[in-house]
Amino acid sequence: MLLNLMWGMRSGSRDQRSQATPVAVSHSIHCVHGDCLVGDAPKLTTAVAVLLTMVTIGALFYAFFIQDPVFKLETILNSITILLASTELIFGILDLMPCCQKKHYY
Repeated sequence: MLLNLMWGMRSGSRDQRSQATPVAVSHSIHCVHGDCLVGDAPKLTTAVAVLLTMVTIGALFYAFFIQDPVFKLETILNSITILLASTELIFGILDLMPCCQKKHYY
């Protein structure tokens, strides 16, 4: 997906570039942040991942509903990506909630 966004930034219209920039930045920060804090602060890592997933979903909704010229393939890929990002968001929020914590018996 990141390569598609970079390709869209190079050859797309201004609307496509403005939509692709937050998603590309969000994915880059997500990758860097996830590598740094995986073992140190798992709740902080999950909270930042949820926040960045919200940014990604917002940019995808922009491309899906507001952007004017949209190809059929782009619509299909956006809907699949929104579905996957929404699932990641739901599981991230559930992981942060105290009622859904896994009990460790060791």
